[in-house]
Amino acid sequence: MRRKDRWHCSTSSCSNDEDAVLCIEGIDCSAARHTSLASMDGIARVQIGRMKNDGQCYSLPILPLCLKELCLIRVDDKNISNAVESQRELLSLSIQKTSLEKVTAALFSPIWKSRFENLSQEKWSKLQKLEELNLTECRLQKFPFPIGELPALKRLDLSDNSELKCLPEDIGSKLQNLEEIKVSSCGLEKLPISLSNLTALKKLDLSGNSGLKSLPEDIGSKLQNLEEINMWMCGLQQLPNSLSNLTSLKKLDLGGNCELKRLSKDIGSKLKNLEELNLWGCGLQQLPNSLSNLTALKNLNLSENKK
Repeated sequence: MRRKDRWHCSTSSCSNDEDAVLCIEGIDCSAARHTSLASMDGIARVQIGRMKNDGQCYSLPILPLCLKELCLIRVDDKNISNAVESQRELLSLSIQKTSLEKVTAALFSPIWKSRFENLSQEKWSKLQKLEELNLTECRLQKFPFPIGELPALKRLDLSDNSELKCLPEDIGSKLQNLEEIKVSSCGLEKLPISLSNLTALKKLDLSGNSGLKSLPEDIGSKLQNLEEINMWMCGLQQLPNSLSNLTSLKKLDLGGNCELKRLSKDIGSKLKNLEELNLWGCGLQQLPNSLSNLTALKNLNLSENKK
């Protein structure tokens, strides 16, 4: 059998079966259409990449039940639901470098077919235990389904979707367990006000959104667990005064915001845990005296600022 007519699989496992990983790197062919991996009960993590050949789309294999992690790369298959619809124990789902025009219809078909109308909550999504969702480079223009149907979500990565202009307005009222948000290199122009309600949030990466000119005014009033903010190369013109109230903050990256002219006068009076502060390439003309109170500071970058 020629290589192009088969799947290339590799399996690695640790002493614990739950750590077993199946990687399918294969080139697609019609012979793979009805492949079943369901009998491989020891597999907990599956990665499938490049599941198309010469523009042809093929069905994904039938996967083992009770997967913990599933990663699909460059998959453009309207039958992708075969890979996930029975995965009630899935904790991590990653779909990368893929157009979601078809896969959204498959994954959340009850929503798609009825255009979000008259549906009971249990039909919206079967991924009720999902803790991590990665939809990088999926050509998203908006979040592809109601975000509130992922109540266990802790980590969300929507990076490299250049046409994504905003996040769901209710993101802060629905995802109370969310700890990390990464939306770098998208087309964000504003942030939802409800973002300030994500009280469990620890990391916020908004870097590379050149149209994002401000943060919510009350971002520092509730996000007391926030440890990292990355707004490198955004379009920031000013910072909210409440930023100084983020007492758990350890890393603040504001580099490359050339229109940022000043910092809050009391920025150094409350950020006692701040260890890294990047102000490279901003438009700062002077620094507040309170900056000298950042006693935990280890790294400070002030290069390429206007004098």
